[in-house]
Formats: sequence, structure tokens, C-alpha cells
Amino acid sequence: MIEVCFAILMDLLKSRKITARYLSDKYEISLRSVYRYVDVLSSSGVPVFSERGRHGGITIADNYRLPATLLTKTEQSDILSALSLYKGADPLCDVDVIRDKLLSVNTSDDAEKLIMSGDKLILEGVIGDEKLYRAKIEPLSKAIDENKKVTVVYHDRGGEITTRTIHPHAFVLKDFVWYVYAFCELRNGFRMFKISRIEKLKVLDDYFERKPRDEFTPWNLSPEKSQSINVLLYVKEAARYMVEEWLGVECVKPQKNKTFPYVASSQVAFDDTLIPKILSYGSDVKVLEPQSLVKDIVNAAHNIDALYD
Repeated sequence: MIEVCFAILMDLLKSRKITARYLSDKYEISLRSVYRYVDVLSSSGVPVFSERGRHGGITIADNYRLPATLLTKTEQSDILSALSLYKGADPLCDVDVIRDKLLSVNTSDDAEKLIMSGDKLILEGVIGDEKLYRAKIEPLSKAIDENKKVTVVYHDRGGEITTRTIHPHAFVLKDFVWYVYAFCELRNGFRMFKISRIEKLKVLDDYFERKPRDEFTPWNLSPEKSQSINVLLYVKEAARYMVEEWLGVECVKPQKNKTFPYVASSQVAFDDTLIPKILSYGSDVKVLEPQSLVKDIVNAAHNIDALYD
């Protein structure tokens, strides 16, 4: 009952006047129930009125607002920005209801200003195949909420496939990649599991004891430890913008070279994604340093060439 009352109040704050039939259809309740909820709101001190007749409806006083004294306009704007960012990162979360509640405590002019200032952060395209994502995230989310153990078939970077029982504690979005942070019974410790590397999972009926927040700190962990190296690259115009997006525009400088008019230098992670990354640029990027990486690139190119002999 409380949920429906509050939902009706949110509708009234948003539209100011609504028909009883609209509320009846929306919440699948009888007209009598609609008027009963209106009476509950009225008896609670909310200035809501019902007018019968052809042009009637349920209205709320124009000057009525929910208290907004706990949040400044800047804080409300920051919350809206965070909601937009979170919605882009996790489409499973319905943040529109929260957004409407926040806007409802403001006048229409203030709400419009908040929308403009709060829509400054938009995050898209970080989850890959949404169907596969949902099939993994939804049961994991339920397991986190209910403190239930989960068995997963996991593919690590080295190609090893293991079946593990984990105690999921939190989701982590790092470098636009989703991980589940969980205690692993096989490794007897907390680990970061990349969602895309989980092939199968099953939520068990067994429960685990959740660790307090101060006892697990995924925020300070690197999901996949790797050494860093300094690279020096020659870059053609065709690949300039892609290398700028990879390393940062400040790392790509012009030089007097007709074939390679740009030179790039930066520290990068030396892992199994680096060589495929460089090879993806084809002949538009040339590695100069370190020499060990040059040899690795040459060997990889020879192996690719041998496939087509």
C-alpha cells in the first residue's frame, strides 16, 4: 500500500493533475482503491484533491514540493550525473524512478536546469553483448544480495579452464570492463573475475558469510597484474587518431618524417593484448623500442604470413 501511495504521489508531483482512470490502469487497481489511496495521502497532510466530472481528476497543490533541504543544487546535479553514468554502465538498473523523485522536489524551472546540468556524463557501449551480459549479471547480482555461493566455469588468460566455487561480494567496473569481486574457494582468497571470461555459472543453495567492507578492498587491486614497458612508435597519419585515443594526445607528437609524420612514446602494460593491439594498426604503426617488443612483433607477423603461404 505504501509503495502505491508513494508512486501516485510521484505521478502527481510530475503531472500535477491525473485522472483516476489513468492511475487505475497504470497500477491495475480499482477506482475505489485509487480514491482510497488519495484519502490516505490527504490525511497524511499532502494537499491532494479529487474532482469528479467530465473535466475532473486528481490534483495536487501547485506549490507543494517534497523537502529538498538536505541536498544543495550542486549536490542534486552531481547525483543526476552519477545516475546517468551508472545507467550507461549498467542498463539492468532502472534509475529513471530515482531521477524522477529527485526532479519532483524542484520547481519546473529548477528541474529543467538540473536536467541540463545533470546530463553532462553519458556512458555507452561498455558491456558488449547485452544478452550474454544479462545472463551472467542477473544471477550474480541475486547471489550478492542473498549471500549465496556460485559455481563458475572460468577461462583465465593463460587458457586454463577451471570450475570454481566463489562468494561474490561486489561488481567492479575497471577500464570499461566488468568484474565480479569474490572469494575463491579454489585459491583461498579474494579474486577479480572478468565477467566475459565466465562461461557458465550456477547459483547454489549454500550461503556464505559476507566480509565487512574494510576486509575486502577490490578498489586497490589490479585484476590482471602485468609489467609495464616504455614504447617508442612511429605513426602514420591514418593511425594518428587511434593511437591518440590509446595513449593520449599528449603522447603523440609531430616530427619531420614524410612516411611517419608522428612519433609516440608512452608507458604501456606488457600483457597478451599488447602485440595484437599493435598488429591491428597494420603498416601504419612501426615499433622502434624496446627491441624485445620489435622482435615479438616481427615473429608474430611472420607467423601470420606463414598461415597464408
